[in-house]
Amino acid sequence: MSTNLIQAILQYQKTPSYYPELLFVRELRQARLLSPVQVDGEPDGRVVMSDLPKGTEVHYAVIKDGEGKPYLPVFTSDKVFHEVYGSGQWVINTLESLSELLNKSDVIEGFVIDPTRCDFTITKTLVKRYETLESEHHDLEQPQAETITLGPIVNLNEEMTGELVKLFEATPEVKQAAIALMVYDDDHGYLLGLEAAGDTTELYAAIAAICVPYLGEQDTLDIVKADCALGKKLFASFPVFYQK
Repeated sequence: MSTNLIQAILQYQKTPSYYPELLFVRELRQARLLSPVQVDGEPDGRVVMSDLPKGTEVHYAVIKDGEGKPYLPVFTSDKVFHEVYGSGQWVINTLESLSELLNKSDVIEGFVIDPTRCDFTITKTLVKRYETLESEHHDLEQPQAETITLGPIVNLNEEMTGELVKLFEATPEVKQAAIALMVYDDDHGYLLGLEAAGDTTELYAAIAAICVPYLGEQDTLDIVKADCALGKKLFASFPVFYQK
């Protein structure tokens, strides 16, 4: 069962901002999802595509949304699958293989994760975005640093920062880190500054996995590099909580 994926979906639905989405996409890329199918001559249960004779027709189940648009249902566990399809047939799919299926169809609009439970819809457009999602394209690169107010975090969760320190100790690319409360317009949340080399996509996702469970309902998490304007402002104003 893709428990981590379900948790990431729920957190992203609760806090639909960049880093919860990044965490969700990381879990989605790793997930193995069950797709209901019909294959003549095969018994109920899992159908292994590579074991089928060449030319075997595999018919995927389709559901429709309120506007009548067709989607592929996928499930995070055999238990949830059986709740809907009983003892039917299913195949294992990944985000990559689902993307291939969608690209071959001019009709199917996307797929729906656990349609009778979390009912999370992912369209073709989102699939393409998730395949290329990179941590460098986040909103905090756009506002001017002087328009953002930074302040100390009262009662900073030491358990969260302790987990971050362990992550950074195991990541040679991270040189130092600082954190502060950020206020921009009517929004507020954590601002984490990092001095880190190389591709930080996986690092940012790992940070999100640690921090998101500690965030309040109205809190957000944003990450900036030490050499951008906002990062320089953060490191000049607050002490680092991690340094190699």
